[in-house]
Amino acid sequence: LRLIQRHRDLFISPLIESIRQATTSLASDGSYDGNAAYFAYFLLTEFKAKPALPAIIDSVSLPDELPFELYGDAITEHLSSVFAALANESLEIIDQLIMNRKVNEYVRWGGAQTYRYLVRDGVLTREQAVEKLRAHLRDALQNHDSVITEFLLSELYQFSPHEAWDEIQQAFRQVKIDPFMLRLEDIKKAIDEGDTFFEKSLRQCRPTGFSDAVVELERWYALSDRPIPKTDFDSYQVDDYDDDELIDSHLFDDPATIRNTSQRVGRNEPCPCGSGKKYKKCCGRN
Repeated sequence: LRLIQRHRDLFISPLIESIRQATTSLASDGSYDGNAAYFAYFLLTEFKAKPALPAIIDSVSLPDELPFELYGDAITEHLSSVFAALANESLEIIDQLIMNRKVNEYVRWGGAQTYRYLVRDGVLTREQAVEKLRAHLRDALQNHDSVITEFLLSELYQFSPHEAWDEIQQAFRQVKIDPFMLRLEDIKKAIDEGDTFFEKSLRQCRPTGFSDAVVELERWYALSDRPIPKTDFDSYQVDDYDDDELIDSHLFDDPATIRNTSQRVGRNEPCPCGSGKKYKKCCGRN
């Protein structure tokens, strides 16, 4: 990987081709043996290789769970950051992806999250991003697309969206929104906080792209020789405590001291918060 980084211009085309070949293989028989596309995804994003965008879009547009066969949890962790790095001049591609009901729901959500990155990066104004999300929400409601409706509400929420209040109320009337994910009163509170809330949400965005793909990859325990540390969640059962005991326990120390050093949780594994839901339907949404 370091060799490729030193000679990036020589490798951009082969890296793009590796993604295309992997996509073709998965589309034809649902199988792909190798990690070339996975590494290419990170390297091409580091290189800001915009010619790679169509190949990446095709790969993440594979149906059902197939995009995760290529990229694993790098879909939910990084896709919006990747799009912000490569698609900042091709927003119509992101718009099409968001509204494509054949695409995996978490890929579509990654597309919707991209707008916040683009505002943070100065590519869009807040008002432009909110208007795009509102247009997508209206379209989703008209087409009874409940999956993306929930995700669009989650993204609009980040913008303290006072101008979208009518559409938001309509969405809550028309679609059953999981209260564990978002409540109408949460959005109203965000609107009341205004710019303070919006600016905080911008600060929570990851960096756009990768400054060093190798360093980013080393953070994944599957690619590291580091031992996987045990977490507090390994040593207790939620049923052993009531809510008051959990609140008072060492599991809820000062949030400022929390460090992301625990093993990454798989999307289909039980959520470590103890809700009983799969991670992708619980804390993995945020």
